[in-house]
Amino acid sequence: MTSALLLTGEAGDLLAVNVCQELGRRGMSVTAAGLTASGKMLRLSRYCKSYVGVASTRAEMEGEGDAVLDRIELLARECAADYVIAANVPGSLCAARLRKRLPNLKYFPVPDPETLRLMDNKWTFYQFLMKHGLPSPRTWLIESREQARRLPLPLVLKPLNLSGSLGVHTVTTAAEIDFLFDGGEKHLRLPVLAQEFVSGQDGSLSFLAENGRLNAWTVHLRRADGGRVYIEDERVVDLGRRFARASSYTGLANIGLRYNGPSRSEVKLIECNPRVWSSLPLTEGLGVDFIGRGLEIAEGRIPPADSRAATGECSNLRGIFRRLARGRRLSACEAACLRAAARDPLPIVGRGVLGLVGSGGAP
Repeated sequence: MTSALLLTGEAGDLLAVNVCQELGRRGMSVTAAGLTASGKMLRLSRYCKSYVGVASTRAEMEGEGDAVLDRIELLARECAADYVIAANVPGSLCAARLRKRLPNLKYFPVPDPETLRLMDNKWTFYQFLMKHGLPSPRTWLIESREQARRLPLPLVLKPLNLSGSLGVHTVTTAAEIDFLFDGGEKHLRLPVLAQEFVSGQDGSLSFLAENGRLNAWTVHLRRADGGRVYIEDERVVDLGRRFARASSYTGLANIGLRYNGPSRSEVKLIECNPRVWSSLPLTEGLGVDFIGRGLEIAEGRIPPADSRAATGECSNLRGIFRRLARGRRLSACEAACLRAAARDPLPIVGRGVLGLVGSGGAP
């Protein structure tokens, strides 16, 4: 049986569970390594053979020391890993270092560490966009409360490198700024990012790239109920191509964007998540096989690039269950997601207990 070592380094399990399920459905034996205090939902998955805590904090997973990497290397040998795949940024940084020790394994494509850190930080990502003429709302690096109070309102404040909307607030008054910086938001600590507020609709471009070329992609709008509407928009795809070419990007990425106004007259790029995204089961349900394509690249084969984006609508799991309860017909994407959930239900139950089903989660 083919064996995969799944590397994760975040407290939440959602992204790692999504990847584990995609690997398990391909008949792989999956061993996961991550934070000692994490892995709760991974352990619930029928596709996860074992979960091993190798670090206490994300910083340890990302660090340059040898202790964590020694544990991961030993684990890779013990499980006779054929593939190494990362679910998030700390896992990708570990995978890059592991490649130097175990070069004969097959590594799911990830950006080089310098590019990874550049894109994972919202301020350096913005600077990259400006350097290459890619559209984004006006953005400032805020190092004091007084600096924030001088900026035009409304304003979006956000941490530099958190995801899942943690610590993100739209402020319309100076009093709201004071409240947040006086401890009203534990995730918002100076320095922070401030972005011009753009009125319009949120969307995302998710893609797999190889050496600066897009191989597969989807563009979606987020519905108010947490579901997604997948659309074709060549403007967004062209921005993705320019981004990938300018950064020589390799691997998976999700770029958050904002359409300006109800007519979607303009597209503004907001932030980059250089990793797997939480709605991966929905894109797989549309028939866009990001994981399968990445495994092919790991094997040294470059799959033919998609010629167009997949389209359709898909509710999240809460919405799917609600549609079933009301006797409504599911879309093909929703039916595929439901079948996948039925094959591995315990992580779904675990997320439901924690109130995470349908919450949106990390982009």
